[in-house]
Amino acid sequence: MKPFVLKRLLLISAVALPLSVHAQLYDYQWPLGYDPHSTTIPDISLLDFTGDTVALYPYAFVNDLGFGASGSFICDGEGQLQLLTNNCAIYDFDFVMVPGTDSLTPGWGYNYYCDNQSYGGYPGKQHTVFVPQVGNDSIIYLLHKDQTYLNPTVGILSTKLYLSTIVRQAGGAFLFKEKRLLTDSLFNYGHLTACIHADGDKWWTNMVGFNSNEFHYFLIGGQDTVQGPFVQEIGEPMIDDEVGIVQAAYSPDATMLAYASQTDNKVLLYSFNNETGELSNPQVISDIASGDAVFWGLAFSFDSRFIYTNTQNDLYQIDLTDNSIEHIAHHESFDEDNWPVGMGNMTLGPDCRIYISPGSTTYYLHVIHRPNEKGAACGFEARALRSPGLLAIDVPNLPMYRFGGACDSTIHFPYKDTVSLAGGAVAGARVATLFPNPVRDYFTVAFEGQAPPHATLHLYDGLGRPCFEGKLPASNNVIEVGGLPPGLYFYVLKSGGERVQEGRLVKVE
Repeated sequence: MKPFVLKRLLLISAVALPLSVHAQLYDYQWPLGYDPHSTTIPDISLLDFTGDTVALYPYAFVNDLGFGASGSFICDGEGQLQLLTNNCAIYDFDFVMVPGTDSLTPGWGYNYYCDNQSYGGYPGKQHTVFVPQVGNDSIIYLLHKDQTYLNPTVGILSTKLYLSTIVRQAGGAFLFKEKRLLTDSLFNYGHLTACIHADGDKWWTNMVGFNSNEFHYFLIGGQDTVQGPFVQEIGEPMIDDEVGIVQAAYSPDATMLAYASQTDNKVLLYSFNNETGELSNPQVISDIASGDAVFWGLAFSFDSRFIYTNTQNDLYQIDLTDNSIEHIAHHESFDEDNWPVGMGNMTLGPDCRIYISPGSTTYYLHVIHRPNEKGAACGFEARALRSPGLLAIDVPNLPMYRFGGACDSTIHFPYKDTVSLAGGAVAGARVATLFPNPVRDYFTVAFEGQAPPHATLHLYDGLGRPCFEGKLPASNNVIEVGGLPPGLYFYVLKSGGERVQEGRLVKVE
């Protein structure tokens, strides 16, 4: 059965635009979540940057699918979601499997996890990453690694790296063209990412040999499609039991590659040449966190000056001008289901912010509003976004799209910035945000904090006639309006019968 998906705001163009990667919007709609077998709220939410304000809204009901850090996704050049994967198969924007992509990454990981995909398919982080053919986004490449359990002594590792090619046809349908085995050896599993080549027409990616200092790197795209593997030994071996890499990232200026070490609470940093793909100047930044806490995520600032890394409850900033370390924030809380809200992988957004996953199957994302600023001025906001549905631990994996720090600072953020406001109230501040607006079938009423007592929503049509009234008991409330005709509506939020906010809502077909 084809899953239900909320209708898209724009049609996917079947014509590939010969623009640079900088001008394309490949990361403007993020699918988040998994199927907890809910019948009321869509399983998958969409974090959407295509409008002038960041929006996070329910998107699709799916059948036992989930998309977390082991998966990846890609939008078209106009920012509309087009393909995603959980390393079990490849799906289009309607969450329909692309023919021929079942048994996508065979082996132990597929056999053990892909028959029960409701928690995100493959476990782990950064097993897959989509990259477009530069200048022709109707050709899409997926790099994907397997997962193998050898024995209790060795544990889990990867033995194969594949490259799958998908073509968007003139009518909009996707054709699975081929799957190529790029290398067959023993590699540390996960931490797969990609960075643009100096010529701007191909992508670098690399893998680390299992318990070694041997890097295997490839060029993907262009006329040759694949070049490599190129092999280089550098730095100390990454012994899996001693290092435990959890997230890898290239810097936006394409001069560095960094790994967060979960076991040792340190960052492994290499200089990177995006013309040759070679690494140099290996460094270890240690003594970042004290105690027994372990790292979970890593991201560069957009200007490549800072590295952010986090444990489950603490966020740190490393200033690469002098390798000084600053503790930015501590956060630990529980959601309304009494589930812990921590910190997981970090992802650069197209709106010049860094989004921090919760590292658990809860609802909340944290945000760093000004990553290029030093110390507390970076504007960390805990629980800045609340997803309508549960997240699959982390946001799906993306390559480094933010070349040279390119991003759109005009995309507004609809929630209060707790660092700038220092906890104080602002005169005239909104009590809640309604999104998306325009709306098709569902919209969310998200309060700035807890819902005010006895909160209700009232909708009126253009003639002032009442057409909806409902209670708003939670901090985020999903309202179904698919049955209302298109047009302009006026909303009123009340608390205890008193008006606290009002505005306009546009309903479209």
